[in-house]
Amino acid sequence: MADETGEGTGEGTGEGTGEGTGTGEGTGTGEGTGEGTGTGEGTGEGTLATDKAVADKAAADKAVADKAAADKAAAGAPEAYEDFTLPEGIEADADLLGKYSEVARELNLTQENAQKIVDLQAQYMKDAADASQKSWETTQEEWVKAASDDKEIGGEKFEENLAVAKTAIDTFGTPKLKQMLDNTGTGNHVEFLRFFHRVGLAIGDDKLHPGHQNSADPKDRADILFGKPEK
Repeated sequence: MADETGEGTGEGTGEGTGEGTGTGEGTGTGEGTGEGTGTGEGTGEGTLATDKAVADKAAADKAVADKAAADKAAAGAPEAYEDFTLPEGIEADADLLGKYSEVARELNLTQENAQKIVDLQAQYMKDAADASQKSWETTQEEWVKAASDDKEIGGEKFEENLAVAKTAIDTFGTPKLKQMLDNTGTGNHVEFLRFFHRVGLAIGDDKLHPGHQNSADPKDRADILFGKPEK
């Protein structure tokens, strides 16, 4: 009996210990960590694949756009151009645009390319107009300064001398003359002002001040500006 009990106990202990050790092996941390590292490597490979897909799509889109542009260029000029777009402030010249359309068709320009040339010409016209306006304004400023600094009509009595010149213009000038002076700015030129200032002085104070009498015939006064007609 004693022997049988001992054997039974030994076997029981051995099996119990074995199962306990087995539980430890089931908790293997090393094996779990290895699997986690593998997941990181997989994420890196996925990022590279995404970047390549994006690059491939961009290249494909560019190829499609290039082909569309090439096809459009190969199409050439249309049978009839649509109305070209002009910037605000520039009026269309139907005859000129008609001639341009003929040339554009001869050059086999597409609607888009023909419009680009119109845009370039319109910009040139605008720049030229702006430069001309700036030049005109600068010239007017220079003329006014030259007149105000002139020894004969400028200086302290400049405003008074201008009034004399204006009276002469009002007396002998026509409305069209005054309009021309306004449009061109010629009335600001020192020589023009000098001339009419002298005319005003030649008319005399009686004409400049209507309350006074003047014995000269109006016809004779006109001769001062325009001379007597030849007989």
